[in-house]
Amino acid sequence: MDDTRPTVWDWLKASCGTPADRTNQWRIIWWSVAWAIAYLVATHVLESSAGVIAWLTMALPAIVGIGVVAAFVRFLRETDEFTRSVQLEGLAVGFAVGVGLLLGYGMLESVGAPALDTPTAAVVMLLCWSAGVLVATFRYR
Repeated sequence: MDDTRPTVWDWLKASCGTPADRTNQWRIIWWSVAWAIAYLVATHVLESSAGVIAWLTMALPAIVGIGVVAAFVRFLRETDEFTRSVQLEGLAVGFAVGVGLLLGYGMLESVGAPALDTPTAAVVMLLCWSAGVLVATFRYR
């Protein structure tokens, strides 16, 4: 018996847009991985050194981060209007919810909650952006 139902992989692949969209998404992924590695290397070097090397190392993740932003902007410019609107809605939700959560947590810190570091705050905003994209994608499909 031939089971022709689409697999989860088929559904994910079909929801990634055109071949150009998939290429641009891979660019974003590779630049993001490069940024994460640069961030980890810079964190390690900053813990063990100071001076000029520390300052130069600190700039590395920022420079690679420019590549992430450029890849994302390229993706947005080359994709269709639907995907652009889904991404815009995701960014809006991510920013609004992320700022709301972070400001609320800042108030909790003033009454004794542990301090929240910047990377954790960035992860909160990225997760909120991802959730916004998922909600928008499922709502429009």
